[in-house]
Amino acid sequence: MPEPLTEEEIARLRAACRSARFVLDSCMSLLSPPLELGGLSQHSQPELHGNGFIWRGPHGGPWPSQWISAATEVAALCTASKLPLSGLLIDFFCHRVALAIGAFPSPLGYKGYPRSCCVSLDHVLCHVGIPSSTPLEPGSLVSVDVTLFLDGFHGDCCASALYTPPPEASEDLPLQTSSPFSRGSLERKKRLIEVAKKATQRGIDACREGAPLSVIGRAIESFLGSEGFYSPPALCGHGIGRRFHQPPLIHHTWAPFASGSFYQGLAFTVEPVVCPSATDLKLEADQWTVSATNKLPGAQFEETVLIGAQGPEILTKP
Repeated sequence: MPEPLTEEEIARLRAACRSARFVLDSCMSLLSPPLELGGLSQHSQPELHGNGFIWRGPHGGPWPSQWISAATEVAALCTASKLPLSGLLIDFFCHRVALAIGAFPSPLGYKGYPRSCCVSLDHVLCHVGIPSSTPLEPGSLVSVDVTLFLDGFHGDCCASALYTPPPEASEDLPLQTSSPFSRGSLERKKRLIEVAKKATQRGIDACREGAPLSVIGRAIESFLGSEGFYSPPALCGHGIGRRFHQPPLIHHTWAPFASGSFYQGLAFTVEPVVCPSATDLKLEADQWTVSATNKLPGAQFEETVLIGAQGPEILTKP
């Protein structure tokens, strides 16, 4: 287990997490209008119309004005390109905004990973979807995982949303039907996203100093079971700080064999992948992408959490 973080280290970790959240919220604003993501942008920005999307600024905040300006400049590049919204365009946006605010995307080059963030579509699960140039289709369930390195520390977060293009664009785009779960069932996808977000919070709420690490998995599995959903046991969270991935391993299902307990100064991620039913996992040929063999979609929300004197603190909270 890593040594407890000092106050100075916590401040630096908090800054890395805040930058990661800003970039994630900025990326997610390409997918859906602010109200679809849970709130209006706190900054008045001109609308930038792209090919199948509108940039209105990040929905969270408040954020530094120079960050907003930097993200808006990158969004202008994306809209001017006339390229359709794709995982690769989201990755470009993530990369350029991260650099513009003084951070570096942690995934780029990590064990050979070729992109700056992870964009997972529908039945591609967790944080291993390599962004591609394939245009997104309306109704796709999209998960974006952003990790940034800033001043010696990593901040990690993820969110899921339905790709909801503006009405004028959606008329020319076919409704996504590649998964049997998605045919006429956008409300079920929305429900999956809602449950995934709540599951992450249930896991965080269970954390407390001195409690065994396994309480996270017990809380999440109990909640998902009551709602009729499932989290693949093999997909876990991790410690974080000076290293992108470090001990402890955070299980999102009940794991009585897991050793260790929470202590002040411990930082880690809670990031359950939530599926509508049990499924096996398949590692694709690229050796990164993990998919659900039943072809049903998954949703994921991730936060970086610190155990403090007053309990768990979500460092990546908007």
